[in-house]
Amino acid sequence: HLSASDPGAYGTINATLEHLVRSEQDYLWHLTKEFVGGRWPRDKTPTLAEMLTLIQLTGQALIDFAAQVQPGDRAVVHWGNQDWSIPVGTILTQVVNHATEHRTNVTTILNRDGIETPALDGWAYYMTVEPQAIGG
Repeated sequence: HLSASDPGAYGTINATLEHLVRSEQDYLWHLTKEFVGGRWPRDKTPTLAEMLTLIQLTGQALIDFAAQVQPGDRAVVHWGNQDWSIPVGTILTQVVNHATEHRTNVTTILNRDGIETPALDGWAYYMTVEPQAIGG
């Protein structure tokens, strides 16, 4: 299914996953000026195992970074041949929105092909990872 795509989606599932991993690396770079787990050359297509390892490392680094953010924190981002001072919260919001958009691309393709996908919303995650019901 990695080669499947759909009109309106980013591209194939594999290309979308690679794009997500590379983008999260870029977001982390904008925030910390560091890459975790190395940086892929643009001409190398990573394996699924490499993507999984890197997205876990990058995701944890973003979570660790977010836990230390203070109101008013800003990051300098070079974009369009210019440097921009952007609120850190804006970049972290983009991390989440970007991942959500492309996760939807992938689940749409899989569902179209008859593959049931897990619930990926925040509620479903919380209820499976850390449920704490009150009362009985």
